[in-house]
Amino acid sequence: MLHVTPAMMEAAYEFLRCFPPFKGWRLPHADEIEFRVSAEAHLCGLYEQISDKHRISVSATTTVQTDSLIKVMAHEMIHLYQSLHYTDQGPEHNEQFHKLAKGICRRHGFDPGLF
Repeated sequence: MLHVTPAMMEAAYEFLRCFPPFKGWRLPHADEIEFRVSAEAHLCGLYEQISDKHRISVSATTTVQTDSLIKVMAHEMIHLYQSLHYTDQGPEHNEQFHKLAKGICRRHGFDPGLF
């Protein structure tokens, strides 16, 4: 069982940032993001923009495998991208989110139903 830490989250973020489509999105370096582990049982991950700071939280309760950490991070990175481009609608997933998620799932072999 994986015991997720902020350092693991940062590593997952930087790992994904090296691959398309994330590489082309010019997302901020991990040093500019606060990574936080939560105990939420009903939420795998959460992206928040607080003022001009970015925070990505991942649930230690639901994220217990490396592959789930990568998928949750990829999901939250879409929210970060949308926030940077002013197209994020909070926790709701809009049409652009679904389009980006579909491309990421196809490219990286993720199951869209679980993404």
